[in-house]
Amino acid sequence: MNRAQRLGRLGGLVAVAATPFSYLWVQMTINADVPLSFRVRLDMAIWMAVFGVPAMLAAWLLWRAWWRQAGAGGTPVRLTSASSTTGARQHEW
Repeated sequence: MNRAQRLGRLGGLVAVAATPFSYLWVQMTINADVPLSFRVRLDMAIWMAVFGVPAMLAAWLLWRAWWRQAGAGGTPVRLTSASSTTGARQHEW
């Protein structure tokens, strides 16, 4: 895997991880009883990042460990063994 692919995966992870927290932040600012100042909104975003980033990092590490242990990396050995058990007619794909 080259650097561009790794950065693409990291960007996808950031986008997926940031979506629920940004949605929660928007809902909190909309549902506030009083109008919030810029400083209060910024503080809310910072605190959500402080608590959200470690939680998402831990979830990502657990997912990655499980994914590697499950062998779902799409290794050629598994694909070769799976295709060798099919009939000769289906072996062409």
